[in-house]
Amino acid sequence: MPSLSELIRRLDELDDDGTLFAARPWSAGSDAACAVEDHESKEAVEAGMTYLLEVSMAQEVVQTWGAWHGGRTPSTTEAVRAVIYYAEHDTYPPG
Repeated sequence: MPSLSELIRRLDELDDDGTLFAARPWSAGSDAACAVEDHESKEAVEAGMTYLLEVSMAQEVVQTWGAWHGGRTPSTTEAVRAVIYYAEHDTYPPG
C-alpha cells in the first residue's frame, strides 16, 4: 500500500476524478489510497482510511502553494503538509 507521500509525489499522474483517502493521524507516512470508483472508496474505508481530499483539489492546493512561494515547486514534504493543512482547515496554509 502506498504512503500519502508517495501519492502526493505522483499527484499529477492520478485520475483527476479520484479521491484521496489516508489513515489517521494524517502524515507523510500514512497508508493511503486513491479511489475513483465507489467500491475503491469502500475498500479504503474498510482498510481504516478516512477521506482526505479530492485529487483535483489536492493538485490545486499544491499549485497555490507554488504560486505563493514565488513559483517554486514544493518538495514532497511541503506538498504533503499543504494538502493535510487544507484537509484539516478547509483553507490554504499560510504563506
